[in-house]
Amino acid sequence: MRYSSQRSQLPMEKVFQKGNFCEGNVCSGRKTSFRTYNGETLSIREWAEKLGVNKDVLWNRLRKYPLDVVLSDSIPKREKIREISWNGKTQSVEKWAEEIGIEEVSLRNRLKRMSLEKALQPPGRRITYRGKTQRLNEWAKEIGIRPMTLWFRLRKMSVEEALTTPLKKRIS
Repeated sequence: MRYSSQRSQLPMEKVFQKGNFCEGNVCSGRKTSFRTYNGETLSIREWAEKLGVNKDVLWNRLRKYPLDVVLSDSIPKREKIREISWNGKTQSVEKWAEEIGIEEVSLRNRLKRMSLEKALQPPGRRITYRGKTQRLNEWAKEIGIRPMTLWFRLRKMSVEEALTTPLKKRIS
């Protein structure tokens, strides 16, 4: 049996143009296809209306899932994380984001690609000197220089040199 596309795995017999049989889903230069499910044949636009979704959404779903899964509305839904428990403390994602000083969407993105421990760390580089650990911005404030100056120093100097070297006086 030939298929209309490798992605959708729909038999050619299921893809029609009104009144004409088509190869693939292109007939007379128009992209109109009909799909049959449970004995009912409708266009993608009509199926989208029936399901209450945009036709482009339906096309995207058909690229990922077989027709029966898409039309039976049994596509697995991703559940949004509502609360996070860490170090004995449970809060909403919104509260955690506020606490560590980032946007909620940024925290959600971090949670997708990092461990929970890393995702809940405030942004910024942490530097340890003489047993004291602080973020780069905090060290810069403590020693009285701009954070960018400290960042550039750390690229070329050791932590001790970067934190103890006095600022050069500019001659104007």
